[in-house]
Amino acid sequence: MRRLLLFSLLFSTPALAASMAGVTMSDSTSISGAPLVLNGLGLREKYFIDVYVAGLYLPAATTDAEVAMDPAKPKLLEFEFLLDISAEQLGDSMREWLDADPEAAKHTDTIIGWMPDVKKGDRMVMRYEPGVGTSIAVKGVDKGTIPGTAVMTALFDIYLGDKPPTEALKKGLLGL
Repeated sequence: MRRLLLFSLLFSTPALAASMAGVTMSDSTSISGAPLVLNGLGLREKYFIDVYVAGLYLPAATTDAEVAMDPAKPKLLEFEFLLDISAEQLGDSMREWLDADPEAAKHTDTIIGWMPDVKKGDRMVMRYEPGVGTSIAVKGVDKGTIPGTAVMTALFDIYLGDKPPTEALKKGLLGL
């Protein structure tokens, strides 16, 4: 028994991390005890400037955006900013996407009100838990939760839908 334990300790694989553009994200996380795995990393570039690295966490890896968007499954998007962005810039970007969905648009002002200025290295997390809703945390501070699926659908559709900020970002998140 001791040999088996020693063998497993010596040859077990530690939790790994994935890196992109100098940002490292864990290979796994959880929501209320439900394990999630890193599905993929994507880099958001705008006018040849690196804006953030995003990581998509799902219960099981998939390359199918529809499977990733399934409202019956928890999911999480984590962003690390690669430059300073004002609360106004974050809000304007979110407004454009949220206002496109009438149900999500009801919560636009609340979500924009949660956005602070972010600095290089700050992180934002959007997590969806079925039966609870979509929660947002910025710089490690929980900002709030919007119940239902509308906000999750609108926010995750930004990155996994038909018109992502860039195809490279979507492909990276889907592990393609």
